[in-house]
Amino acid sequence: MSYKSSLISQAREIEQLLKEYVDVHDKRLQSAGTLRSLFGKVDFKKIYENIDNVKRKFEKKDLELKELRDNYYEDFSDTEIGFFDTLDNYFNALFKVVKQLHLLAYRQYETSQGFLHNKRRLSWSENADLEKSYREKVKAYIELGNKLNQAFQALENEPDDFIDDEVVEEKPILNVLGIEIDDLMNKNVYYWAETDLETLEDQIKKYIKTNRNKEDAINYIENRLSHRSDKWAEIREVIENTTLSRVIKEGLISSIIERKEKPIKFLGERLDEENFPVLYRWAKSHPETLRKQLLGLARSPGGSVVNAMQSLESDLEHG
Repeated sequence: MSYKSSLISQAREIEQLLKEYVDVHDKRLQSAGTLRSLFGKVDFKKIYENIDNVKRKFEKKDLELKELRDNYYEDFSDTEIGFFDTLDNYFNALFKVVKQLHLLAYRQYETSQGFLHNKRRLSWSENADLEKSYREKVKAYIELGNKLNQAFQALENEPDDFIDDEVVEEKPILNVLGIEIDDLMNKNVYYWAETDLETLEDQIKKYIKTNRNKEDAINYIENRLSHRSDKWAEIREVIENTTLSRVIKEGLISSIIERKEKPIKFLGERLDEENFPVLYRWAKSHPETLRKQLLGLARSPGGSVVNAMQSLESDLEHG
């Protein structure tokens, strides 16, 4: 199976993020490019809010790339692996630029609000160091641009139907309650639809009743199954059991999907699967990455760990 179109879509989305960052960079440079501007009439709050908004989008894309690597990387062709690795390196370098600008904008905003006579003030030397580090990171991501262009050309030149080692029959699109399902983006739901369509539709209808539309219900089921292989193994046993009635299957599957794990303590706060399903899984699989993300958000003006958890969970689940 070729992942060429999906990888190109990722590249286009990262290109759009680059444009948003450059727009913030240019506007900041025009109005607040020096420390002297701290004493002028510059809206540092607006500058900080702009880069903070861009940084949040980068955080979401960072998660998407990690999930793409975890779920599909082993199935990529050699060319797709080369492109993804190059794209990932480019994105990470660009993300470092955004985080550095975020820090710089925050420190300048903080200083402009009257912290000039305490230990939190931004000194001339600190500002120079932050600006220097920012320029170095900009240079680093720009240098990776040529490698990305070369990898992109190689990917574009690869046939759309390229198969690495074996010929795999392309599976048809399935229609589930009027929604088209493919085996690339919804591989678990697709298998369920192939095996026992009626039980799957019963499950989707149940979630629609809880204020979800069909697409959201399908995405919710796929999301929970793709991150919980133990649950999916149990559900497969149920849907493959031809001796069970639809009613019994529906009840068993509902109980498996909705079964909650024990809450955990994370950064001193309660993190449970019911209120923070995305962050809960993240804490289990990549705790250090989540810790850095939450602490970064919590350091924002008026921020806290709880607010950061609520904000990040909402962005990831509904973004």
